[in-house]
Amino acid sequence: MKASDAPPIDALGGLPGSHLGLTWQPVDVDGMESLERLVRRCEDSDSALVRTPAAVLTRVFQPRTSTQVAMVGLDARGEVRACASVRAADRRDAVALRASIDPTWRGRGIGRAVLAWQDRWSLAFLGAASGPAVIGAPIPSQLIDRRRLYTAAGFSCHARVEILGSGVPVDGPAGHTLGIRPLAHDDRAAVEGLAARAGHEPLGFIANALTVGELLETSDLQSFGAEMDGRLTAAVLGRRGMTAGNEPIVHLHTLLLEPGTPVEVAARLVGELLGVAAREGVRALASVAPASMPWRDALAAAGFAPVAVDLLYTIEQP
Repeated sequence: MKASDAPPIDALGGLPGSHLGLTWQPVDVDGMESLERLVRRCEDSDSALVRTPAAVLTRVFQPRTSTQVAMVGLDARGEVRACASVRAADRRDAVALRASIDPTWRGRGIGRAVLAWQDRWSLAFLGAASGPAVIGAPIPSQLIDRRRLYTAAGFSCHARVEILGSGVPVDGPAGHTLGIRPLAHDDRAAVEGLAARAGHEPLGFIANALTVGELLETSDLQSFGAEMDGRLTAAVLGRRGMTAGNEPIVHLHTLLLEPGTPVEVAARLVGELLGVAAREGVRALASVAPASMPWRDALAAAGFAPVAVDLLYTIEQP
């Protein structure tokens, strides 16, 4: 869809006031470079373990549908000093929030005003929800002030996303005996079908801010899946990335496993991506979303161990 499918950022009123020193507008293509500079400054200041890839920033901050909205706050010189987005899952059962405030502009009330704007849009997007829904954002555990901000707004820490590091290729049956094959961007429909059978996880959407199809499309790394009887039954998605210290890594971020598929298949898929990391001479990191025991088991079999934690702060809507 075109960017114009997104609603106007002021359609619900209540943009952060001009007294805060910023002018707010939608994100355009020309502004992405300045937005990325802002995000990198924030990642450095916040001691983020993994940088957000530019392709993901583009998807999150350049809305394409009527259930996505994003804005940036510009200072008097036109530099981006804040950004915020709100994205609803296709099923309207989850809303992912993202925001960055320039470290030199914090403590002025901007974060509180941005969160209020996000809250209005979240409730609007969930207005058509047919059942319970959840609104939330991941917050690195070390960011105490941000956690306090969300707590004051009514959010609670209900889940954790563990960041695991290390790992070695997994021994086991040869890939061809498990029907393992590389995945391409045109496998999106098959991957989305697998995700539907594996069971939609609202907290997984909040952790990633992208749909499974978008995660595949924004990947610049070969991901792998396993087939049985011509149907995709398991997939592990990853992408190239960078740590905040600019160390190149391979980041494993999503496991999809059809019910009844042995966890050994997932472990073998993890091994395929670890092989890619080994050939490129880089370290592998993995993110484990809540309620994903098969993913955790597959990574444990490959020697991964916890290195950091992001906390999911959420509000549940009945």
